[in-house]
Amino acid sequence: MQIESEFLVPGVEDFIELKKGKKRVVINRAISPSLTHIAGAITENKIACNYLLQENNYPIPAFIFASEIGKIELLFLEKFAPIVVKPFDTNKGAEIHMNVQNTNELKEALNNVKKVSTQAILQQQATGLDYRFLVIDRQVTGVLWNEWPSVVGDGIHTIENLVQFENENRRITKTVVYEKPTEMLVEIPIEGLSDLLAKSNKRLSDILPKGEKIYLGNCGNGWTGSVAHDATDNVHPSINKKVIELINFLDIDIAGLDVRCDDITKPFKKAGFNVIEVNTRPSLVDHEFPLFGKSRNVTEKYLDYLFKD
Repeated sequence: MQIESEFLVPGVEDFIELKKGKKRVVINRAISPSLTHIAGAITENKIACNYLLQENNYPIPAFIFASEIGKIELLFLEKFAPIVVKPFDTNKGAEIHMNVQNTNELKEALNNVKKVSTQAILQQQATGLDYRFLVIDRQVTGVLWNEWPSVVGDGIHTIENLVQFENENRRITKTVVYEKPTEMLVEIPIEGLSDLLAKSNKRLSDILPKGEKIYLGNCGNGWTGSVAHDATDNVHPSINKKVIELINFLDIDIAGLDVRCDDITKPFKKAGFNVIEVNTRPSLVDHEFPLFGKSRNVTEKYLDYLFKD
């Protein structure tokens, strides 16, 4: 694309200087150089962002913030269970606890979240599948269905064996990303699997019948082992329109919007669409190299946007 690139600071990959003709742009991952401080600060602050979306009638599940368990937290659990308990100020899928349904589970989840975060978000658990909408230049340029990690039975091996086989396959499977063999799948975490399976009356020692598929998580985060499927062509136009409306409301030009949706092929009002999180530093690589489905040339669109007149 005739664009020169080099590290702004030698050896520091976070900041890259791009040059084309007389124009110079410094980028930090895929964050937009045009992002204003206030718009970025509001989006980074989950309290502010969630409140503004809720107050302006954007579909976001009920939520509260908590640092300890008291009357308010217990009433929230009673009203909205199952709920999600997740960190306020970290990412990469760390300590996200799904399907929290009773006081003991809430206490355990909150204690774990407080190991990595100053506060926890307690949120009504939305139904549906997990999607990531990538917006560049206020246009939806790619949509991923992030399928939860799973294994399929062969009628011979235990669930624990199947997870071991799957993780070994993930370790050795490489995707060529810009001429470099890259691991695109995170191993399925074994920690907590026993408790997750117990909710479906299964154990790690059970032999899974041939052809039966079970999910080993319920969070569509790549850092917890989810698998990216391109779903861009499946989205109903009214959903894309609502996504752009929301991004414009927050005054962001480049964003990753995490949502849960019952059916993205239906019109927005019938789709069961819920906003989970807004990110101003979206990853591009999974849209470019999904494990399943069509590759979307989002990196070129991002660079075109940076250098457009």
